[in-house]
Amino acid sequence: FVGVYALTVLLAVNDAFQGSLVGSVLGEAITLQVRGLDFVSVGLVIALAGLSLADVLYLNLRERAAELATLRTLGWHERHLAAVVALEALTLGTTGSVAGALGGVGTGLTLGVPAGPLSLAAAIAAAGGVGVALLASLVPLARLGTLTPSVALADE
Repeated sequence: FVGVYALTVLLAVNDAFQGSLVGSVLGEAITLQVRGLDFVSVGLVIALAGLSLADVLYLNLRERAAELATLRTLGWHERHLAAVVALEALTLGTTGSVAGALGGVGTGLTLGVPAGPLSLAAAIAAAGGVGVALLASLVPLARLGTLTPSVALADE
C-alpha cells in the first residue's frame, strides 16, 4: 500500500511537472521536487513489502501444511496447490496495490496533478505492486514441492 501510494504520487509529479511541483495547493508555501533518491527509497519500500509478503505466505504455508498434505492425498496436483498459493499472493497484492493507487490518486488530485498523468502513474504503480506480490509468491511455491504428506503429518 505505502510503496504503491508513494510511487503513484512520484510518477505523476515527475511526469506532469517534470519533477518539480511548486505552489499548486498552498500558493507558494509548498514545493515538491522529485529526485532519483526518492525513487530508490520507494523501490526499497516496495522490495521490503515483497519480502514481508513472502514471509507471510511462507508462514501460512507452514501453518496449513497438514491441510495441504490432506488435499494432496485426496488427489490435488502440485499445480492446484501452487494455484492456491499464487491466488493468495495475487489477492493480497491486488488489495494493497489498488488501495495504494487510489490513495495516491486522491493525494495527487489534492496537489493539483492533472488526472491523465495521475491515472497512468496509478496504473503503472498498481501493476508493479501486483507483480512484486506474484514474485514474492515464488519463495513459498518453491517450498511447496518439499511438503510431502508424511513430513507434514508427522509434524502434527
